[in-house]
Amino acid sequence: MSTLPTYASSSSAFEPSSSSSRLRPPSQSYFNPESDDDDVFDPQSIDPELRLRTVRTAHSVIAESIRTEEHAEKRAKRRRLFRNMTRKASGLGLGSLKESIRRKAPSEAGTADSRRATVTTLGVGSESGSSPQAPHSPQLPTIVPPSPVVPPQEEVASWKPFGQGKGKGKAEPERRSVFVNIPLPHRLLDSSGEPIVRYVRNKVRTSKYTLITFLPKNLFEQFRRVANIYFLFGVIIQFFPAFGAPNAQIGMLPLVAILGITAIKDGIEDWRRVKLDSEVNNSATTKLEGWRNVNQPKDPRSVVEKVFGIGQAPGRTSKGVRKLRAQEGNLGNQIVMDSQKSQEEELDNVVVVDKESYPLENMPSLEVPSQSGYRHSLMLRKTTSAPSMVSRKSVGVMDWSRPGMGSAQWERTLWKKLEVGDIVLLRDNDQVPADIIVLSTSNADDLCFVETKNLDGETNLKIRRALKATASISSEEDLEHARFVVDSEGPHANLYTYNGVLKYTPADPYGKGEEERADAITINELLLRGCSLRNTKWVIGMVVFTGGDTKIMMNGGETPSKRSKIEKETNL
Repeated sequence: MSTLPTYASSSSAFEPSSSSSRLRPPSQSYFNPESDDDDVFDPQSIDPELRLRTVRTAHSVIAESIRTEEHAEKRAKRRRLFRNMTRKASGLGLGSLKESIRRKAPSEAGTADSRRATVTTLGVGSESGSSPQAPHSPQLPTIVPPSPVVPPQEEVASWKPFGQGKGKGKAEPERRSVFVNIPLPHRLLDSSGEPIVRYVRNKVRTSKYTLITFLPKNLFEQFRRVANIYFLFGVIIQFFPAFGAPNAQIGMLPLVAILGITAIKDGIEDWRRVKLDSEVNNSATTKLEGWRNVNQPKDPRSVVEKVFGIGQAPGRTSKGVRKLRAQEGNLGNQIVMDSQKSQEEELDNVVVVDKESYPLENMPSLEVPSQSGYRHSLMLRKTTSAPSMVSRKSVGVMDWSRPGMGSAQWERTLWKKLEVGDIVLLRDNDQVPADIIVLSTSNADDLCFVETKNLDGETNLKIRRALKATASISSEEDLEHARFVVDSEGPHANLYTYNGVLKYTPADPYGKGEEERADAITINELLLRGCSLRNTKWVIGMVVFTGGDTKIMMNGGETPSKRSKIEKETNL
């Protein structure tokens, strides 16, 4: 008789009546069918010989994911509740704070109950006396989606549109729309027909003090030092006779001397900052005048300023602008006189000829420019007195079918007089007075080159390009007939990103009705304040950010106090 294999003798290990876990088949020796509800990963469920991980049921995977989501939601709610408590701590009392927490507790409990109900509905097999399933063929669980959680009414009422929250550096700045030769919609106008949105001035100030705030701010800065507080306390107690000080006035002289000398030093440093700010704000640039900027009110003065005649009235030129134009006019006359003198010297060296040998009509005539020739030289007229037929063609944003005022012209002005929506003209080597969108350039490829040394320290030239829809603009008449809207993002400090859209409706000579078009505006079409124009004859642009909204000013921040690290650690 043949001998049976050695593993046949252990066939009794597969009897169903055996209660030991070691008598189960090898393929099922590492399952525990009685703990399916708690089937999570267990290191003991790894085969010590084959090092194989057991298969987890679908119920355990779903239950674990639901628990993870529930924990993450609780953490997010706790962080959100803490932020709300911090934000509203100044306006809420202790009782109202407890009441708000008590109102939010039922919603969190309802969320947890819905999660638990979802987990309990998931199971393997039936609990109402159905036949048990074999371990090797478990029944797939039925997934019941959790009920939606409705937030309480007070939370819904406190929700705000994105970008309208409070807090420095946390809220997304609001977008702005700049209109050119298009009336503002009614939603952007107040009851008097003036724009609701008011933008900051292009005048900047980096100084720490003013005439009113110098004394309190400077004393606060000095008494942040513990030594000054100590000496002040010593001077105060000397005024009481109980301490026996012979002369308290003499004891306060050292402290007064230290405070006075420090105040004089701080005042001189701040006065130098004021001079630099004035030099920057009073720098010259070229702006389109005789043209209505619909983004600005007709008279920005308040009622009190209008009554007492304070400020600049609309239609009047300020004293600083008149002084600038007078200086540049004198400079232009001096240039004309120098050129006339040089031409006269050249004519003196010309040999006189007879009338018969050289016709007088071929002699070069000496023409003296007029006094206003310097101002007219600023204009970008590529044609004669009337625009040519090519410039009258409606291209891009230009619509020559609509009449223009015909009074627009380039005028010199100051940096601080620029406003959002103004059209400016930049020449070669000019500094950019504000954040400007490039409309057109003198380059045939609609390119311009800028140097950003004042922004990021890089001296290499960077390429900027004009928008395709506005690249054909070359004169004041073209700007009068241009119609478009710029939807810009809000001001932020990132020097390398910008997002905007130029929207316009092309002119339709056939009256079929053209659809609105849009061109994207990126950082490649934006000139930042502080940059310098290089290797480009001229650039026409539109101001989109002014003053404190420009990127260079947002990166600068407030003027800090000069204190060493040791002084910051040892003082208040």
